[in-house]
Amino acid sequence: MANYKKKYRDSFMGNDLAQRGIGRLIFGRKNAWMCHMNNILVIENRYDRSGCIVMTNQNKANRNCEEKLASGCDFSGIKPAVMDLPYPPLQVRERNKNYAELIGISYCGMVSELSACLQYINNESRMVNRGCAMGRTLLGMAVAEMQHMQMLAGLIDLLGGNVCYTTGQAGGQTWMWSPQCLTLPEEPSEMLRADLDREIAVIDQYQSHMRLIGDDYVTAVLGRIVQDEQYHIMLLRSMMDTM
Repeated sequence: MANYKKKYRDSFMGNDLAQRGIGRLIFGRKNAWMCHMNNILVIENRYDRSGCIVMTNQNKANRNCEEKLASGCDFSGIKPAVMDLPYPPLQVRERNKNYAELIGISYCGMVSELSACLQYINNESRMVNRGCAMGRTLLGMAVAEMQHMQMLAGLIDLLGGNVCYTTGQAGGQTWMWSPQCLTLPEEPSEMLRADLDREIAVIDQYQSHMRLIGDDYVTAVLGRIVQDEQYHIMLLRSMMDTM
């Protein structure tokens, strides 16, 4: 770019004009002005300013002076946003594939830990420049959902199920998770509302499945996960109050 600028300065500028950084160019039948200001070469159509072209000097000497867009947020040391309570051990009374299929829905169904995790990560990525604290909180909740996925996968395996990204549907058909499970609004306030609605739906689903599962070891783990989801609701409502 520096050679390009020098070429046109040498070709179209006299010594006096070059020293002042001002020159005159001819583009076909239209006049244009060229000036060199603060390491930026500007070529402007005099009769049509919408045709202005800006070319930036990208040589090494000036690279350190360029303006940059960067995130000032530090996401090191992010911890899962969970209740400060112990988790029950992962154990089951006996193998039961029906229970495994129910848990699989919370693992990777439409309303699931997988959906919640990816929705939090997407919203955090789009909202972080509006506030580092909010971004860190959303990322912490995403980490918590990943932790829940790990526990659910352990239960599914112990119950004799298959840990994958498909769930059983009515009629014996299988359904595979896809991004269509996510709700991704544009406005930050609507993102938080969508996250809140998802948390409420997740809790309702867990409680519904707990009534169908007759294994107290399994329901103890699910009940503890519900406590984390209730904590997430509190965090989301607190963030919504600041919008």
